[in-house]
Amino acid sequence: MPRPFRPRDVKADPRRDVDAELTYHLDMRAAEFEAQGLAPDDARRAAASSFGDVHAVEAECVDIRTERERVRRWRTWKWNAAMDARYAFRTLRRAPLFTTAAVLTLALGIGGAAAVFTLVDGVLLRPLPYAAPSRLVMVWTSGEGLYGPVSQWPLSAPNYFDIKAQNRTLASVAAFRSWPYTLVGDASTPPEMLAGSRVDPALFRTLGVRPIIGRDFTDDDARMGAGRVVVLGYELWRRRFGGDPRVVGRMVALGAESYQVVGVMPEGFAFPRGAELPAGLGFRPRTELWTPLVFSEQDLASRGTQNLAAVARIKPGVTIDASNADMARVGRWLKEQYPRYFPKMGLGAISLTDQAATTVRRGLLLLMGAVGFVLLIACANVANLLVARAARRAREFATRAALGATRGRVFLQLVVENAVLALAGGALGLATAAWGARAVLAHLPTELPRADDVAVDWRVVLMTFAAALLAGVAFAGATALHAGRGALAAGVGGTRATGGRRQQAGRRLLVAAEVALSLVLLVGAGLLTRSFARLQRIEPGFDARGVMSGGLLAPLGARFDPASDGPRWTALFTRYVARLAAQPGIVAAGGVSGLPLTGAEEFTGLVVDGKVAAPGEQSPSAAYNVIVGDYFGAMRIPLLAGRAFGAQDVAGAPKALIVSAAFVRRHFPKSPLPAALGHRIGLGFGGPEPHTIVGVVGDVRQSALDVEPTPTIYLAQAQFPYPFLSFVARTRSGGAAAALPRMRQALADVDPTVALHDERPLERVVAASIARQRFALTVTGAFAAVALVLSAVGLYAVIATSVTQRTRELGVRLALGATPGDVRALVVREGMRVTVAGVVVGLLGAAAAARLIKGQLYEVSVGDPMVYAGVALLVAAVALAATWVPARRATRVDPVLAIRAD
Repeated sequence: MPRPFRPRDVKADPRRDVDAELTYHLDMRAAEFEAQGLAPDDARRAAASSFGDVHAVEAECVDIRTERERVRRWRTWKWNAAMDARYAFRTLRRAPLFTTAAVLTLALGIGGAAAVFTLVDGVLLRPLPYAAPSRLVMVWTSGEGLYGPVSQWPLSAPNYFDIKAQNRTLASVAAFRSWPYTLVGDASTPPEMLAGSRVDPALFRTLGVRPIIGRDFTDDDARMGAGRVVVLGYELWRRRFGGDPRVVGRMVALGAESYQVVGVMPEGFAFPRGAELPAGLGFRPRTELWTPLVFSEQDLASRGTQNLAAVARIKPGVTIDASNADMARVGRWLKEQYPRYFPKMGLGAISLTDQAATTVRRGLLLLMGAVGFVLLIACANVANLLVARAARRAREFATRAALGATRGRVFLQLVVENAVLALAGGALGLATAAWGARAVLAHLPTELPRADDVAVDWRVVLMTFAAALLAGVAFAGATALHAGRGALAAGVGGTRATGGRRQQAGRRLLVAAEVALSLVLLVGAGLLTRSFARLQRIEPGFDARGVMSGGLLAPLGARFDPASDGPRWTALFTRYVARLAAQPGIVAAGGVSGLPLTGAEEFTGLVVDGKVAAPGEQSPSAAYNVIVGDYFGAMRIPLLAGRAFGAQDVAGAPKALIVSAAFVRRHFPKSPLPAALGHRIGLGFGGPEPHTIVGVVGDVRQSALDVEPTPTIYLAQAQFPYPFLSFVARTRSGGAAAALPRMRQALADVDPTVALHDERPLERVVAASIARQRFALTVTGAFAAVALVLSAVGLYAVIATSVTQRTRELGVRLALGATPGDVRALVVREGMRVTVAGVVVGLLGAAAAARLIKGQLYEVSVGDPMVYAGVALLVAAVALAATWVPARRATRVDPVLAIRAD
């Protein structure tokens, strides 16, 4: 029986072809020698000898043929790809509705994924903009402190110098601390408060960053009595000094002192950035200028004053784990030397990369997971569209197969066609990502760590188009799988392609997966919505309506010295609050060192009625705030017992304090609130004289709405001078905005060389305190809504296609006596079976996935039955609506026309 012809029989084989050609030439030459009278064997040997080294000739010919074949194949591939691309453009242009729907769906999914990946890349993946960032670490105090477990507590100056002297793994280490400045301009330029930092001269060298103009600090700049110098940030230099390179050497007024500009840092450098460090250190989002950190003798003797952060560069070849172990060793040494200050504390190191990303890593990864669900749903939708289109193109595929096209050739054509579609969606998605990333950055609840590093770069572009190409290949595979050879043959015969059970099951499975994924997102959004609603009902302990706030920094000298500068600070704040309270329309005004709901909390150890904690016991503690003016009246914080501060609470008078109700419950648990009056409280600062409780006020939520009120004490500014206060002013009418001009005018009347900053209505402060929850809810809800719409569209497309393919069957049913209601119920049941399967799987997936957002929920269980039931009913209702339209169309089938058309 003859062997059938196969395509591989004509496939080029250079070695086979060269071997056949050489054999032919040897046979011809041997024949010539035989004709001359040589025996056949001698003739073969003579022929081979005349050719020389046959193997070398064969190898050279094979190389030539191989290269020629490679070039030919490359040209053929390019020609085929160009032809397929042109054909793809023509076919997609002939189906504008399909093309538009597929491209927009892909752009939505790929664009959302690329936007979130842009954030993840900038915050988690991209190296920090410093030299060898993998060798940079932050050094912190950690362990069991006065206020519970801590992992990132500041250092004191003596501990910092001990770390420098005792460590074995750090090549350099530099301390720094927040230090705001007021830049005083000329008469035409108003004063401006700037975010500054006092830094060890080694900071810039540790980070490996040099000024673009001038120089950085030297060790001499940090000595007591040295001239005051400052290094400017690039943005400040451009904004306030016009980018003048001659600014180096110029004198600038920062508060009450003059500083000489010695350098300008590169564009984008703003270390330390507040979002990357613990909030309690008080760093602003971007540091704008730097001055040398000068230590006085008092600083070097204050081991209990922990107010420094420190960054270090580990030595080459040392791992971060080894550096962390070394810091633990130094911590044990400090504990042995100074047990009073290190009873349960130690030291630790964390990489600067982890320091910057730890607070947002989980949230970004959850966001990436949510948008990944949307991308999967979008891809499933497009795959369903392509499979439905492939069913309509069965005759085309069958004709190609009949004309000799192999499965591989048809698959290649589908890959090119779907790649064109996917790349179009990817290109539009990339534009969406650029817009989406900016929109997300603009609406983030707080400054995102490393926000300056977020940008659409080559990594984002590569990821976007790689995802698009991968989607194109997957779509081609799904289409080729649907267009089986049996269906193709049927197409040639002219029979209607109705789609096999297996193909229909595959499409329904995709839709069920879409429903399940959208339900997972909807449950997450529902849980966050319930939690957010509960948060909004929490009373913060004050009335924010009609109150404007603004921060004010008193002019500081070269060093922090409350003893000498305190009276000047108190005079400024007292005159300002009195002037503000006298302004027209202002009902009450006051100031506080820590504005509620901003997370600004400071703590102190306590001695209650002279009772010192026994050895091994935890010392009592409380948060403290310094206030001036009628702060309680302006905030409408109720006075529950005793009195507020008055004119008698001045420097030199008996020290008084006011406590919160939570303080009374903590330290006098069995006493009524008025019973706390008269008790004497010793503080961890302020000298040996204790303070007497003169009043009790209501609790205020200081950190966040979902954090219980902290036991708090209030001190009078006159008795405990503080250089920075947030002032609040309550208006009689006109809303909070009406108070802002009054606040500015009162300050200009008192001291025109200082400026308010962070001016915002108190209601905005309250809103900002739950902005993280609002952002999570908004993003999750948006993704869930998009996923639900895409799932509904996918379900509609599957049922509508099924109705179209079953036109003859439905016509027969109607002809045999089925009522329109029967046909409608048949179609609806088909859609609802798919929906129920998706809902069941989705509920199980949601129950598992909800645990990931447990930390973001307030008084809401991850298994809240109301949310699960509500979401299931919502999905079922949307699915019913999506199924009802094709079900109604099915009842309008004309039985005679349906049977005759087939």
